[in-house]
Amino acid sequence: VEIAKNVILAGARATTVVDDERCGWSDLSSQFYASEEDVVGKGVGKTRAEVCVGKLQELNPAVEVRAMSRARVDADVVGAHEVVVCTETSEKEAAMVNAMCRAKGVAFIKADVRGVFGSVFCDFGDAFDVSDVDGEEALTCIVASVSNDSPALVTCIEDERVELQDGQRVTFSEVKGMTELNGVSATVKNVKKHSFELDLDTANFSPYVGGGIATQVKETKTLKFQPYADALASPGDFLLSDFAKMERSPQLHVAFGALDAYTEKYGDAPTPGSDVDADKFIAEAEALNATRKAVDEVDKDLLRIFAKTCRGYLSPMAAMFGGIVGQEVVKACTGKFSPLFQWFYFDSVESLPETLTEEDLAPRGDRYDGQVACFGRAAQEKILNQKIFLVGAGALGCEFLKNFACMGLSCGDRGHLAVTDDDVIGVLEAVADAEERRAADEKLRRALRDLGAQVSPFITTKIPTEFEDDDTVAPWADFTPENQAAKLAELEAFNSRIPAPDASAMPPPPPVPKSPPRVSQSPASMRTPPRPPGVPSGFSELGDRSNNLSPVTPEVSKSPPGKKSFVL
Repeated sequence: VEIAKNVILAGARATTVVDDERCGWSDLSSQFYASEEDVVGKGVGKTRAEVCVGKLQELNPAVEVRAMSRARVDADVVGAHEVVVCTETSEKEAAMVNAMCRAKGVAFIKADVRGVFGSVFCDFGDAFDVSDVDGEEALTCIVASVSNDSPALVTCIEDERVELQDGQRVTFSEVKGMTELNGVSATVKNVKKHSFELDLDTANFSPYVGGGIATQVKETKTLKFQPYADALASPGDFLLSDFAKMERSPQLHVAFGALDAYTEKYGDAPTPGSDVDADKFIAEAEALNATRKAVDEVDKDLLRIFAKTCRGYLSPMAAMFGGIVGQEVVKACTGKFSPLFQWFYFDSVESLPETLTEEDLAPRGDRYDGQVACFGRAAQEKILNQKIFLVGAGALGCEFLKNFACMGLSCGDRGHLAVTDDDVIGVLEAVADAEERRAADEKLRRALRDLGAQVSPFITTKIPTEFEDDDTVAPWADFTPENQAAKLAELEAFNSRIPAPDASAMPPPPPVPKSPPRVSQSPASMRTPPRPPGVPSGFSELGDRSNNLSPVTPEVSKSPPGKKSFVL
């Protein structure tokens, strides 16, 4: 669902979700569109695809979103799509889908997240063209001289270093004198600090007079991918994310393969925390490695951790791999940026507790079973009773809130989640009248106060969320152009615990010009109000955006009993 969410928000024309599994308790720790009702209530019997397809459609009305049964998936269905992504799919089934994708010229991605372990595989065919490898602007050099020689020596101005590399191609423009060079594309070699040679004979060209710009040619790169079945036996190089774990990827390649073999043999993944099942899993891994020879010797300690936690589902891991795979889908559709080639493995074993017991990791039939299968019940209790203050509820902040809710962060009796975000996007600029603007601002503030509890009605039954409306935040809750000088003084007095100055003694504020509708005011035209008496100079200067000032360190004082203060 994370991958589908990202692809739909990116604006894919159509997205088909295929999943015939019924919702279970472990799904609720990461499937943010599922609820308890889908496990034990009115929604029982719905597939995971049916549960989420309606909510996915709401993300982007311009994208056609539909659910489909696995039984209907055939070569024709595969051929009607640009990319096919397989998750929680066996090696045998993935190899079959990959073969259909190759026959129809469709990109194939396989991704899995098991506890704190994740993997991604990409196969975009035998000849996948990347039109822009890095997405960077084409490099340019200002020409100072060009020799009449073979190879031609191009000297550039000394103000900038030549950043071209041997083997790249450049094209010339605006060259005077040696006009034959304009529009010519040539290969660069022997690049120096301020010069390079061209694989080109300019001996018969006109003499160089002046000017000229050499521009890098962004060439298309063609990549050849291995089929999934071949890459299992010969994975080649792995994409690394942590150079402290250089040998970890081959071990995880064996671990994920052993999990498939174990599940096929015993009918399900190893029991969380079970030493007996972990020993069986290690035996499967050793037998698999004897065939594939991915590593010289399997890491039994790592495989034991993998076996004990692989039934877990973590929302942050799903979010991370949903973002990675979403990017690969966009690359496959557009041909822009280098795709993942071909295997990527990641783990976060450092996040796990030192001791993993079967009793502590056992499920209890609640929405946190998927997370308990990794961290244990004791760690989950700590997560439930955390006190969190989240500043910002924009794109990233909302993603945090979704993960917080799925994890149960601050959802316990002693937990507390506070969210603040006063930013208003795209609404107030369209309101010309000051009173209408304040009314719209207040309406959005009221909506923000309920944001923490309304992350999704399907996520959790309780997220204690507090938005202060008392005098602890009043000094900055109602800033207006007319009262900002007085409010600055009041806020400073609040932070310093000194009596607030009399507002009637404040000097009148400077006139504030009204901006036309839909037109933002230029920062250069803004005026900083005069500093009121008793307010330190550094505080008043915070309003002057044009000065490069050193950060002002706030003074944090103890809050009065029964109050919660947020000192900015």
